[in-house]
Amino acid sequence: MHNHNMLEVNNLSKNFAGTGRETEFAAVDGISFTLDAGECLGLIGESGCGKSTTARLITGLVQADAGSVLLEGEEILGRKGPAGFLRSNADARNRDSGSFSE
Repeated sequence: MHNHNMLEVNNLSKNFAGTGRETEFAAVDGISFTLDAGECLGLIGESGCGKSTTARLITGLVQADAGSVLLEGEEILGRKGPAGFLRSNADARNRDSGSFSE
């Protein structure tokens, strides 16, 4: 039995260059949450509130300014290639458990 969450996001933040008078704005500002195996999470909010940026940060498509993302207790932020670790982990689960259909 493991003693960690399936996915743990801690103080994840990302700022982007602003336009006009703003020099920078926080697209994601210190978001934290955990998910256990079998749980699901929906991000709901207004347009431009950071939902897509949060997903891109978690999957490695966008580099975070701060925070951590743990998948099964292992840090995945900063891994090379977009979502490389997530893809390889999902592929391994597919081979081992047959839980994903192709």
